[in-house]
Amino acid sequence: MPAATRRGLLLLLGSAPLAGCFPTPRLQYETLTVGDVHNGRNLTLAQYGMLVVELPATTSAGYSWSIVEQSPALKLWTAPTERPEKQGQAPSAPKIQTFTFKALETGRATLRLELRRPWETDRPPAGVWSATVDIT
Repeated sequence: MPAATRRGLLLLLGSAPLAGCFPTPRLQYETLTVGDVHNGRNLTLAQYGMLVVELPATTSAGYSWSIVEQSPALKLWTAPTERPEKQGQAPSAPKIQTFTFKALETGRATLRLELRRPWETDRPPAGVWSATVDIT
C-alpha cells in the first residue's frame, strides 16, 4: 500500500471517534397542543415552535371559531381544519376546529378567538378563547 494511502486511512480512522462528539442539528421544533381548558392561560413556547389550538364547535348550527386578535409573532401556519369530536359521529355532531400557528419571534404574543355565527355580527360571541404566549 502506498504511503499516501496509509496516511489517508490513518487520518480517516483516527477521526472516527470524534464523529459522535458533535451534536447533530435538530430540525424538529416543539409543538404545544392546547384546548378549551387552556383558555385565559399564559403559555410558553420556543421560537419556531408550533402552537396547535383545538376547540369544540357546532359548525352544523353555524358556529365556528375565528381569529380576532393575533400578534405578529404568531403566524397562522396552516388553514384551519375541522374533524369530528368523536369517531363515527353523525355529520351534525360537534366538531373540533384546529388552528396551527408558528412562533416566529421571541417575546410576548396574544391570541384571541371568538365562536360565533358569521351573519350575527350584532350579537356577542357565543364563546371566547384567549391566551398569552411567551415565546423564548
